Amino acid sequence: MALASDRSNKDYSMSAYFTDTLRLGETIGIHDPISVIERLPSLDKLRELHDRCSDQRMQIRFELQKPKDTDVPYLNSFELSENIQHIANYQQLCDEAKEQRHCISIYHNRLVSGNYLAFRLLSPERMTIGIKRISSKHFPFEIDQICGIRNARPTEETRQIVYDWFESNRKSYRPNYVLKTSNRASNAN
Repeated sequence: MALASDRSNKDYSMSAYFTDTLRLGETIGIHDPISVIERLPSLDKLRELHDRCSDQRMQIRFELQKPKDTDVPYLNSFELSENIQHIANYQQLCDEAKEQRHCISIYHNRLVSGNYLAFRLLSPERMTIGIKRISSKHFPFEIDQICGIRNARPTEETRQIVYDWFESNRKSYRPNYVLKTSNRASNAN
């Protein structure tokens, strides 16, 4: 009843936290997670439990579900800036997921195949940037996500910095076929 009557924070949904916490509890082996949740006095305590369970599940996932190709470096087609760093390998991806407490690590297979790029933004706020490759476009990239700790949304200032960086890369982009064509032309001379 305390959880149901706690409407002090509109930033998160009680039902979503309840459902997620219940599933997480079952996943990490909490016996009777409903009774654990029933004893919580507030929505803030439910959120704390959710976050602890999420951290434990992430740790279990990293230990048990490590992909086979973790030694393959991730490709990068983007120019970096002082505040934007490329996530270049599986260890960096796992570190990003742990630090930011979100699920960027599930993109490993897409990163290895070159269909996804991941970056860390250091300033003005700490964010993870995910960019998907869309081969049907001239500039075959699209921003997929900009998220902070526990998938927090970026401020408008941060969003603009990421979009400006992305647009700068779009303007300087040279498709591989242009490079191959120019190389052939110089070899013919």
